[in-house]
Amino acid sequence: MNKILIFLISFILFFLAFLYLSPMPQEKFVDTFSPPILLAQTKVVTVPGFIEFLDIDAKLIKIDGNLYQLPEKVEITSKGKTKKIDEISIGSFVIATIKDNLVMEITLIPEGQGF
Repeated sequence: MNKILIFLISFILFFLAFLYLSPMPQEKFVDTFSPPILLAQTKVVTVPGFIEFLDIDAKLIKIDGNLYQLPEKVEITSKGKTKKIDEISIGSFVIATIKDNLVMEITLIPEGQGF
């Protein structure tokens, strides 16, 4: 009986030592195998910048190096007035509200009135 008890306690201690000493996955390890997550995928953000790429048919827009999706209907304003999507162009300075990598609202900033 004592031999079984000693063996059982030894096994439990060995198992606990193994768990304690085994390397835990580091955040660095997880980041190398996961796709990059944009800030806009996790919460609502406001992004100021210049439009570098715009494809209305593919519903894509690139603002300061980051590519976002355009929904069917996106609210576009300039000087308090509603604009159509074909009124924005590459090189325009905008402030975009983004949630889950989807552009919710675009505010056009006229030239000479930026930050």
